[in-house]
Amino acid sequence: MSAASGAESHDSQGEVNPALPENVIPLRSGLVQPAPVEPRHLQAADKAPVQKPTPLFGTAAWNLREWPLFLVMFSIAGSLVLVLIDSFRTGSIAFGISLALGFFLRAVLNDHEAGLLKVRSRRVDLLVLGALSVAMLLTAMWVPVNV
Repeated sequence: MSAASGAESHDSQGEVNPALPENVIPLRSGLVQPAPVEPRHLQAADKAPVQKPTPLFGTAAWNLREWPLFLVMFSIAGSLVLVLIDSFRTGSIAFGISLALGFFLRAVLNDHEAGLLKVRSRRVDLLVLGALSVAMLLTAMWVPVNV
């Protein structure tokens, strides 16, 4: 039958192709094989510059990028030591001051300098750190002195 009647479809060379529906006109005869492409992760690995690992000690250790987070975590650890050694109230006050230090550093430093101290937007970080530090200081003041 002819292509005009719609019973069979013909390819570009005039041959009948039974695999195609009757309303499809093939653009090329035969299958087109795509050219092999190297996976993207291999392409990026070849072009990426090789970085040397940063030593843990030495001159590179003084160039600590995450010093705000380190300072806050170090002060929190010190406040927990105060809870164990001295009293709950003193350690809790130190814990609240540590959170206030985190609030201050997040307020003063820009997003790049704050490093991992930046979790969300500046406004949300300041709201959370401020609320936690005030709540911790109020709770610490509420505890009796003898505890």
